[in-house]
Amino acid sequence: MQEDQISQTPTVDNPQTTVMQTVDEKPKKNNFLVILLSILMLLALAIAGFFAYQTQKLAKELSEFKNQNLATPTSEPESTFPMYTEPSPDPTVNWKTYKVNELGIEFKLPKQLGMLENSGKEMAGNTGTQFCMSFVGSLSFSIVKDVYAGAGPCGGGVFSLGTVSKDYSAGREGGFGDLSGYIKDGVNYSARFVNGGKFLLPSYLISESKNINGVTVLRVVGESKMSDLIGMEMPTLGTPGKGYIGALINTSSNDKYSGFNVSVEIKSQQDEEIFDQILSTFKFTN
Repeated sequence: MQEDQISQTPTVDNPQTTVMQTVDEKPKKNNFLVILLSILMLLALAIAGFFAYQTQKLAKELSEFKNQNLATPTSEPESTFPMYTEPSPDPTVNWKTYKVNELGIEFKLPKQLGMLENSGKEMAGNTGTQFCMSFVGSLSFSIVKDVYAGAGPCGGGVFSLGTVSKDYSAGREGGFGDLSGYIKDGVNYSARFVNGGKFLLPSYLISESKNINGVTVLRVVGESKMSDLIGMEMPTLGTPGKGYIGALINTSSNDKYSGFNVSVEIKSQQDEEIFDQILSTFKFTN
Protein backbone atom coordinates (compact mmCIF):
# COMPACT_ATOMS: atom_id res chain seq x y z
CA MET A 1 0.00 0.00 0.00
CA GLN A 2 2.65 2.40 0.76
CA GLU A 3 4.45 1.76 -2.55
CA ASP A 4 1.29 2.51 -4.42
CA GLN A 5 0.88 5.78 -2.66
CA ILE A 6 4.38 6.73 -3.39
CA SER A 7 4.13 5.97 -7.08
CA GLN A 8 0.98 7.92 -7.38
CA THR A 9 2.40 11.00 -5.82
CA PRO A 10 2.94 13.59 -8.64
CA THR A 11 6.42 14.74 -9.27
CA VAL A 12 6.91 18.39 -8.53
CA ASP A 13 9.45 20.38 -10.67
CA ASN A 14 12.15 22.39 -9.00
CA PRO A 15 10.67 25.88 -8.55
CA GLN A 16 14.08 27.45 -8.56
CA THR A 17 14.82 26.14 -12.04
CA THR A 18 11.61 27.58 -13.44
CA VAL A 19 12.30 31.03 -12.10
CA MET A 20 15.78 31.05 -13.59
CA GLN A 21 14.49 30.19 -17.01
CA THR A 22 12.03 33.14 -16.95
CA VAL A 23 14.62 35.61 -15.83
CA ASP A 24 17.11 34.54 -18.57
CA GLU A 25 14.66 35.42 -21.40
CA LYS A 26 14.67 39.25 -20.64
CA PRO A 27 18.45 39.87 -21.05
CA LYS A 28 18.34 38.14 -24.40
CA LYS A 29 15.70 40.59 -25.66
CA ASN A 30 17.61 43.65 -24.31
CA ASN A 31 20.86 42.56 -25.95
CA PHE A 32 19.13 42.27 -29.32
CA LEU A 33 17.78 45.84 -29.09
CA VAL A 34 21.19 47.21 -28.11
CA ILE A 35 22.86 45.47 -31.04
CA LEU A 36 20.19 46.70 -33.44
CA LEU A 37 20.50 50.30 -32.24
CA SER A 38 24.29 50.15 -32.49
CA ILE A 39 24.08 48.94 -36.06
CA LEU A 40 21.68 51.72 -36.96
CA MET A 41 23.91 54.34 -35.33
CA LEU A 42 26.99 53.05 -37.15
CA LEU A 43 25.06 53.12 -40.42
CA ALA A 44 23.90 56.70 -39.77
CA LEU A 45 27.47 57.78 -38.93
CA ALA A 46 28.76 56.16 -42.11
CA ILE A 47 26.16 57.94 -44.22
CA ALA A 48 26.86 61.29 -42.51
CA GLY A 49 30.60 60.83 -42.99
CA PHE A 50 30.11 60.03 -46.66
CA PHE A 51 28.06 63.19 -47.26
CA ALA A 52 30.58 65.32 -45.27
CA TYR A 53 33.43 63.96 -47.40
CA GLN A 54 31.57 64.66 -50.63
CA THR A 55 30.71 68.19 -49.45
CA GLN A 56 34.35 68.99 -48.60
CA LYS A 57 35.52 67.52 -51.90
CA LEU A 58 33.01 69.60 -53.86
CA ALA A 59 33.96 72.79 -51.97
CA LYS A 60 37.66 72.18 -52.66
CA GLU A 61 37.05 71.62 -56.37
CA LEU A 62 34.92 74.77 -56.57
CA SER A 63 37.64 76.82 -54.82
CA GLU A 64 40.32 75.50 -57.20
CA PHE A 65 38.09 76.31 -60.19
CA LYS A 66 37.59 79.91 -59.02
CA ASN A 67 41.31 80.41 -58.35
CA GLN A 68 42.18 79.04 -61.77
CA ASN A 69 39.77 81.44 -63.46
CA LEU A 70 41.23 84.40 -61.56
CA ALA A 71 44.81 83.42 -62.33
CA THR A 72 44.20 82.68 -66.00
CA PRO A 73 41.75 85.15 -67.63
CA THR A 74 39.54 83.72 -70.28
CA SER A 75 40.87 84.60 -73.73
CA GLU A 76 38.55 85.68 -76.48
CA PRO A 77 38.45 83.41 -79.52
CA GLU A 78 40.56 84.70 -82.37
CA SER A 79 38.60 86.30 -85.14
CA THR A 80 39.33 85.51 -88.76
CA PHE A 81 38.23 89.04 -89.71
CA PRO A 82 40.21 92.23 -89.01
CA MET A 83 38.86 94.46 -86.25
CA TYR A 84 36.90 97.44 -87.57
CA THR A 85 36.82 100.70 -85.66
CA GLU A 86 34.35 103.39 -86.63
CA PRO A 87 36.50 106.43 -87.52
CA SER A 88 35.82 109.60 -85.59
CA PRO A 89 34.37 112.23 -87.92
CA ASP A 90 36.68 115.21 -88.46
CA PRO A 91 34.64 118.37 -87.70
CA THR A 92 37.04 120.43 -89.83
CA VAL A 93 36.85 118.28 -92.99
CA ASN A 94 34.67 120.79 -94.88
CA TRP A 95 36.34 123.94 -93.57
CA LYS A 96 38.26 126.36 -95.74
CA THR A 97 42.08 126.22 -95.69
CA TYR A 98 44.18 129.39 -95.43
CA LYS A 99 47.89 129.45 -96.17
CA VAL A 100 50.10 132.28 -94.89
CA ASN A 101 53.44 132.33 -96.68
CA GLU A 102 54.75 135.23 -94.59
CA LEU A 103 54.55 133.07 -91.44
CA GLY A 104 55.01 129.66 -93.05
CA ILE A 105 51.75 128.34 -91.62
CA GLU A 106 48.47 126.83 -92.73
CA PHE A 107 45.16 126.57 -90.87
CA LYS A 108 41.43 125.99 -91.43
CA LEU A 109 38.33 128.00 -90.50
CA PRO A 110 34.58 127.30 -90.67
CA LYS A 111 32.93 128.51 -93.88
CA GLN A 112 30.70 130.77 -91.81
CA LEU A 113 33.66 133.14 -91.42
CA GLY A 114 34.72 135.56 -94.14
CA MET A 115 38.03 137.45 -94.31
CA LEU A 116 38.05 141.24 -94.40
CA GLU A 117 39.12 142.58 -97.80
CA ASN A 118 42.18 144.44 -96.46
CA SER A 119 43.40 141.50 -94.36
CA GLY A 120 46.25 139.11 -95.00
CA LYS A 121 48.79 141.80 -95.83
CA GLU A 122 51.95 143.20 -94.30
CA MET A 123 51.78 146.85 -93.21
CA ALA A 124 54.77 149.03 -92.52
CA GLY A 125 55.39 150.48 -89.07
CA ASN A 126 57.89 153.16 -88.12
CA THR A 127 60.30 150.26 -88.40
CA GLY A 128 59.54 146.73 -89.42
CA THR A 129 56.13 145.36 -90.43
CA GLN A 130 52.87 144.22 -88.93
CA PHE A 131 50.83 141.30 -90.33
CA CYS A 132 47.06 140.99 -89.71
CA MET A 133 44.16 138.76 -90.71
CA SER A 134 40.64 139.49 -89.50
CA PHE A 135 37.46 137.47 -90.13
CA VAL A 136 33.83 138.37 -89.54
CA GLY A 137 30.61 136.36 -89.51
CA SER A 138 29.87 133.60 -87.02
CA LEU A 139 31.55 130.44 -85.82
CA SER A 140 28.40 128.35 -85.92
CA PHE A 141 25.63 130.11 -87.84
CA SER A 142 25.01 131.90 -91.16
CA ILE A 143 27.53 131.79 -94.01
CA VAL A 144 29.04 135.08 -95.18
CA LYS A 145 30.96 136.06 -98.31
CA ASP A 146 34.62 135.04 -98.53
CA VAL A 147 35.63 138.70 -98.80
CA TYR A 148 33.86 141.20 -96.58
CA ALA A 149 34.28 144.96 -96.57
CA GLY A 150 34.00 146.73 -93.25
CA ALA A 151 36.29 147.24 -90.26
CA GLY A 152 40.04 147.67 -90.33
CA PRO A 153 42.38 144.77 -91.19
CA CYS A 154 43.65 144.22 -87.61
CA GLY A 155 40.52 144.41 -85.49
CA GLY A 156 36.78 144.25 -85.19
CA GLY A 157 36.47 140.63 -86.33
CA VAL A 158 35.16 137.43 -84.79
CA PHE A 159 38.48 135.68 -85.47
CA SER A 160 41.84 137.46 -85.75
CA LEU A 161 45.44 136.49 -86.44
CA GLY A 162 48.30 138.93 -86.02
CA THR A 163 51.97 139.54 -85.30
CA VAL A 164 54.76 142.06 -85.68
CA SER A 165 58.28 141.61 -87.04
CA LYS A 166 61.28 141.41 -84.75
CA ASP A 167 62.25 145.03 -85.56
CA TYR A 168 58.74 146.50 -85.45
CA SER A 169 58.01 149.84 -83.80
CA ALA A 170 55.12 152.30 -84.05
CA GLY A 171 53.94 155.42 -82.28
CA ARG A 172 51.09 153.71 -80.42
CA GLU A 173 50.30 151.44 -77.51
CA GLY A 174 50.39 147.71 -78.28
CA GLY A 175 47.81 145.05 -77.54
CA PHE A 176 47.25 141.32 -77.79
CA GLY A 177 47.26 141.55 -81.60
CA ASP A 178 50.90 142.72 -81.49
CA LEU A 179 52.20 139.71 -79.55
CA SER A 180 54.61 137.54 -81.49
CA GLY A 181 54.51 134.22 -79.65
CA TYR A 182 55.77 133.56 -76.16
CA ILE A 183 58.85 132.71 -74.08
CA LYS A 184 58.98 129.76 -71.68
CA ASP A 185 61.27 130.03 -68.67
CA GLY A 186 60.86 127.00 -66.40
CA VAL A 187 57.27 127.11 -65.18
CA ASN A 188 56.81 130.76 -66.20
CA TYR A 189 55.44 131.98 -69.53
CA SER A 190 55.93 135.47 -70.91
CA ALA A 191 54.32 137.08 -73.94
CA ARG A 192 56.80 138.36 -76.54
CA PHE A 193 56.03 142.04 -77.18
CA VAL A 194 57.36 144.60 -79.69
CA ASN A 195 61.09 145.44 -79.86
CA GLY A 196 62.07 142.45 -77.75
CA GLY A 197 59.84 143.40 -74.84
CA LYS A 198 58.06 140.78 -72.76
CA PHE A 199 55.76 140.50 -69.78
CA LEU A 200 54.70 137.64 -67.52
CA LEU A 201 51.40 135.92 -68.28
CA PRO A 202 48.99 134.99 -65.43
CA SER A 203 49.46 131.25 -64.83
CA TYR A 204 45.77 130.66 -64.07
CA LEU A 205 44.78 131.88 -67.56
CA ILE A 206 47.16 129.84 -69.71
CA SER A 207 47.70 126.21 -70.76
CA GLU A 208 50.26 124.73 -73.14
CA SER A 209 49.61 121.75 -75.42
CA LYS A 210 50.64 120.23 -78.75
CA ASN A 211 48.10 119.70 -81.55
CA ILE A 212 47.83 116.70 -83.88
CA ASN A 213 50.23 118.36 -86.35
CA GLY A 214 52.99 118.78 -83.76
CA VAL A 215 52.45 122.53 -83.29
CA THR A 216 52.82 123.72 -79.69
CA VAL A 217 50.08 126.14 -78.65
CA LEU A 218 49.80 128.34 -75.56
CA ARG A 219 46.09 128.89 -74.96
CA VAL A 220 45.20 132.18 -73.23
CA VAL A 221 41.82 132.88 -71.62
CA GLY A 222 40.75 136.52 -71.96
CA GLU A 223 40.31 138.63 -68.85
CA SER A 224 39.56 142.31 -68.19
CA LYS A 225 40.14 144.43 -65.10
CA MET A 226 39.15 147.91 -64.03
CA SER A 227 41.75 150.51 -64.98
CA ASP A 228 42.36 153.31 -62.50
CA LEU A 229 43.79 155.52 -65.27
CA ILE A 230 40.75 155.63 -67.53
CA GLY A 231 38.04 154.37 -65.15
CA MET A 232 36.86 151.44 -67.27
CA GLU A 233 37.64 147.77 -67.82
CA MET A 234 40.70 147.00 -69.93
CA PRO A 235 42.10 143.62 -71.05
CA THR A 236 44.52 142.07 -68.59
CA LEU A 237 48.02 142.44 -70.01
CA GLY A 238 48.82 139.50 -72.28
CA THR A 239 45.19 138.42 -72.81
CA PRO A 240 42.66 139.35 -75.53
CA GLY A 241 40.19 140.62 -72.93
CA LYS A 242 36.93 139.47 -71.41
CA GLY A 243 34.68 137.57 -73.82
CA TYR A 244 37.62 136.33 -75.93
CA ILE A 245 40.01 133.40 -75.96
CA GLY A 246 43.41 133.60 -77.60
CA ALA A 247 46.53 131.56 -78.29
CA LEU A 248 50.22 132.25 -78.87
CA ILE A 249 52.31 130.14 -81.27
CA ASN A 250 56.06 130.38 -81.94
CA THR A 251 57.59 130.16 -85.43
CA SER A 252 61.20 129.29 -84.62
CA SER A 253 62.22 128.74 -88.26
CA ASN A 254 61.03 132.18 -89.44
CA ASP A 255 63.73 134.84 -89.67
CA LYS A 256 61.31 137.77 -89.72
CA TYR A 257 58.55 136.79 -87.29
CA SER A 258 59.21 135.03 -83.96
CA GLY A 259 55.60 133.95 -83.58
CA PHE A 260 52.00 135.11 -83.84
CA ASN A 261 48.72 135.37 -81.97
CA VAL A 262 45.14 134.28 -82.69
CA SER A 263 41.94 135.17 -80.87
CA VAL A 264 38.22 134.55 -81.17
CA GLU A 265 35.11 136.14 -79.69
CA ILE A 266 33.25 133.64 -77.49
CA LYS A 267 29.47 133.89 -77.36
CA SER A 268 28.65 130.30 -76.35
CA GLN A 269 30.21 127.05 -75.16
CA GLN A 270 30.06 125.81 -78.74
CA ASP A 271 32.20 128.77 -79.89
CA GLU A 272 34.92 127.76 -77.42
CA GLU A 273 34.86 124.17 -78.71
CA ILE A 274 35.14 125.44 -82.31
CA PHE A 275 38.12 127.61 -81.35
CA ASP A 276 39.93 124.53 -79.99
CA GLN A 277 39.14 122.75 -83.25
CA ILE A 278 40.67 125.68 -85.16
CA LEU A 279 43.84 125.42 -83.05
CA SER A 280 44.08 121.72 -83.96
CA THR A 281 44.37 122.59 -87.71
CA PHE A 282 47.50 124.76 -87.49
CA LYS A 283 50.58 123.33 -89.16
CA PHE A 284 53.94 124.61 -90.38
CA THR A 285 54.54 124.58 -94.13
CA ASN A 286 58.25 125.41 -94.33
